[in-house]
Amino acid sequence: MKRSAPNGFTLTEALLTLLCAGVCAMILTSVMSASQTLLSREPAIENGLGILQLRYRTALSSSVSCQSGNLTMTRNHEVFEIRFSRGRVVQTPGYEIVLEPVKEGRFVCEAGQVWLETETGRIQIR
Repeated sequence: MKRSAPNGFTLTEALLTLLCAGVCAMILTSVMSASQTLLSREPAIENGLGILQLRYRTALSSSVSCQSGNLTMTRNHEVFEIRFSRGRVVQTPGYEIVLEPVKEGRFVCEAGQVWLETETGRIQIR
């Protein structure tokens, strides 16, 4: 004779349900932990992507010059300026944020090369 729980489940079914709920909770916890790690903002990765964007934009530009610490580029017959604004490196027109947070810095053109000088060091852009 099988023993039944008050709601009609057998004891074995009730224990299996409890075990499945525990396994599901463990899987959900590990998935949430992994997604938090993937979605967290890693400053080193963001800075690397910002530098790659700057290099890509200057590589596609027909002319690049530095004026007053800002970078001026001509691409597809349009003039773009990349400058420091409120702790960010932005491209105008349109105020597109390329790199943040950057306290202060400037662009320097030397012998056909473009350098980004910030509080953390000097990086070659082109």
